This record gives sequence, C-alpha cells and structure tokens, in this order.
Amino acid sequence: MVAAHEEADRIAATVAAVREAFPGAAVWVADDASRDGTGERALVAGAQVVTRRRAHGKGGNVTAACEAALSVEPAPRLVLLCDGDLGESAGRLGPLVEAVRAGECDLAVAEFARRVGGGFGLALGSARWAERRLCGFEARAPISGQRALSTETLRAVLPFARGFGMEIGMTVDAVRAGYRVGEYEIDLSHRATGRDAAGFLHRAVQLRDFALRHRLPRRAPPPFVGCRAAAVTAPRPTRRKSPRGSTAPPLPMPEMKPQVYLDDRPAEYFDQFHESARKGAGWTYTLARIVVTIPTIVLYRVTVVGRKNVPRKGAAVLAPNHFSQADHFFVGVYLWRKVRFMAKSQLFGPPVLTYILKVGGVFPIRRGHRDEKAFETAYELIDQGELLLVYAEGGRSRSRELGSAKPGIGRIALESGVEIIPTAIYGSAGVRGWKRLRFPRVTIQYGEPMTFPVEENPSRERQQEAADQIFARVREMYQGIATRSEERSGHRSPDRAQA
Repeated sequence: MVAAHEEADRIAATVAAVREAFPGAAVWVADDASRDGTGERALVAGAQVVTRRRAHGKGGNVTAACEAALSVEPAPRLVLLCDGDLGESAGRLGPLVEAVRAGECDLAVAEFARRVGGGFGLALGSARWAERRLCGFEARAPISGQRALSTETLRAVLPFARGFGMEIGMTVDAVRAGYRVGEYEIDLSHRATGRDAAGFLHRAVQLRDFALRHRLPRRAPPPFVGCRAAAVTAPRPTRRKSPRGSTAPPLPMPEMKPQVYLDDRPAEYFDQFHESARKGAGWTYTLARIVVTIPTIVLYRVTVVGRKNVPRKGAAVLAPNHFSQADHFFVGVYLWRKVRFMAKSQLFGPPVLTYILKVGGVFPIRRGHRDEKAFETAYELIDQGELLLVYAEGGRSRSRELGSAKPGIGRIALESGVEIIPTAIYGSAGVRGWKRLRFPRVTIQYGEPMTFPVEENPSRERQQEAADQIFARVREMYQGIATRSEERSGHRSPDRAQA
C-alpha cells in the first residue's frame, strides 16, 4: 500500500521496486487527488490505484485504499505500508515484512538509518511525546510511514487518524489493543523537506494533525465500498441546505476526552515553571494577546459587565466558572492588566505549548497530588501585587451545567486575605462550534470583590465553605446572564446551566 500525493516523478520507481522485492504481491497506490499524473503513472507501473475527487489527507485516503484492498478475496495476510517518494529504496523494506512474518512483532516500523533534511526536531519531538503520553510507547521513529503489519492488526487500527496523525494514531491504537510494535533501522531515502518556507509549512501541518490526534477521539468514516476495478473513485458527498429563514439547532456540548486526574511525573520537573512564573510574564503573553484579541472580540462578540470591579493595580484573584480552554482569553481580553494563570499540570509537556506557558508566566498545579508548590507560587505572586486567575471548579465542566467549587479557591481566600473577584463566563460551552462556523456570543461578568478574614491553616471544611460562598455569587451572576439572554432571544438558551 503506497501513499502518494504529487509524486509523479518517483511513483513509478517506487512501485517497480516494491513489485521486484515482493513478487506476486498486490500493489495498491492511495493517490490523494494528485494533479500531476501520479495515479496514471502508478497504473502504468502495474499498481491498482484508489483515488478520490478531492484531497482527504494521508490518513483518510490510505484508510479508503486499505478498505478497498481488504474487500478483495482472498484477503492479504500481511500489509506493507510505504510512502510514494521512496523510489528505488522501497525495495529494501523486506526486514519489516520478515519481522511480522516471523512473529517478532505485530507492527514493524522502519527507522531511517540516515537523516536527510528536516527541521529543528519540533515535529518529531512532539510526536514522540504524544505517543509516550497516549500509550506509553517510547518511539524512535514515531512518524515513519514505512510499516508492515498483519491483517488482524490492520483491521484493529482502522480507520487511521486524519492527515499526518495517521502514524501516531496507528501506533497508539495498536499498543492499546495489545499488539507488539518493533522498530528496525533500514537504509532508505526519500524526498526530505528542508529548512525553507515549504518545509516549515509542511511541519506546521504535521503539528496540527498531531495535535488533533492527541486531543480528539477517532471517528469512523462512512463505510467504503470496495471495488475490483484498477481505479476507484469515491462519490462526492452531498450537502443538505437548511430552509431559508430556519434556525440551526443548538450545538450539543462537544465530546471531550476523559479527564486525567493523576500526573505521575515527579514534582521536581515542575520546579522550572514555578521559578519562571515568579519572574513575571514574558513576551509570549503579549504576543498571544495581540494574536487572539481581535478574533476573540469579533467572532464571539464578547461583552463585559462589571470591569470596574477588577482593580487596576494591586493583588487580586479572579475566580470564574470554566467550560472551555478559550475561557483564559475571554476573561483577560478586556483587561489592561496581565492575568497570571494557575493551570493543570498536563498542559506542560508538548514542546511548543510548554515554552509559551513557561515564558508567559503560567504556573502548574500537579493533578492528583497535594501540590503545596502551586500555593507557594500563588502567594508569592499575590505578594508581588499580581492579578491571578484560579478556576473555582478546579477544571472544566464536562457538561453544560455549572459544577461545584473546589476548596482550593477557598484556601487562597482564607490564607491570604486577598480580594477574590467572582467571575461568570456565559456562552463558552459552545465555543467548539467554530468547526461548523458557529460562534456563540460570550458574556463575562466580574462581580464585586469578596474578602475573608485571614485564617492560619484553615480546615478543609472551612476552605470548602469559603469556596462555596464565592461560587454561589458566580452562579447567581451566571443565572442572571442566562435569564437576560433568554428574554432577548425569546427561548431557552442551550448554554444555560441548571441551578
């Protein structure tokens, strides 16, 4: 199974090399809507070609081709996947096939013996981190497309993840299903991307697809009906149009991956982030604000109530409810002051995001542990006169309803005596609707500051009591916004939480 897109100058050599190395094997080419004649040249070289009218990305197109190949009787016992730019070196993939055939592993992955081209290792490092995080596998070649696997394993990992997330998803799904993965160093050559504009764009697309595979569960595509013809073309999907003047149904709360409540990394790993946060928020905070402010205000029509309740200087803690990761931007978009965030420790890991958070002055709270370091950093920032944000619920609500307060915000209020500003965020539960070009109106309301007499070592019951008082005010403001929204629209808002 050869994956190809715009490889007219190499596809014939790749197909010929595979046919020579594996006599009698059926050779299929998954052509992702190439316009340079890749599919035609593959057919002339003796391959069966699966192509579609528009590009679906590597994962989607190879999924369709594999489904077509598996529909042919008799089904293959073993499948070799490779990229169309290997050329003559595709004939050296025999060790992968032999490893699976000999029972050494269920999924054999080729590691390039020689590195040619490439960038600064960001995409590769991110892919390794994603596989380690998702399934615990330490990969040397996480994004290699040269793989051999048994038909049983192939059926278990189909459909592949979208785009360039295909390889990461394949490894993760195989390991989670109990299949064995092996990596084998092979002397291969391919069309490597360089450190130019095209190369960096390619790696940016890779990083996007890696992130999507990491964050989103797999969704099976519509069934692909196999065909014995040499070229297979999938029909163009039809689009349903809503009647003029009709209102689209409200978006449901998007499916979210399960919460991970335990971060088993050592506490010492996070010391660097606390140390950096205590030095202040750097240039990445300013850059992020410049980049997201206008889209946030324009697309989500963010309105603010009670901004005067946020002090222009001096220590204070914002205590909002939490539905979306975009809440960080919504809360601070109309504030001139920099907001210092306490964030869950699982956000610290992907190289690019970790750098942005570290330089931007965000500090972690280690999930699943009594993290005193996080409170020490919070109190030091309060002493510096900073404006902090601590989500009263301790994490995102997994439904459209407000959750309940966690004692952490109550502890900060009681031990520091700092002003707590209850904050209601309304509308952000539907933020993921941007994928359907639906952007909910978002309202932020800052309540009047609340203060509590300082208590040394308050009990957990007292912490929870203070947190409940703070969140009761958040809930009151949230319900008020919901009521006003219903009165304006004339119907119940889908984002309204139950009291």
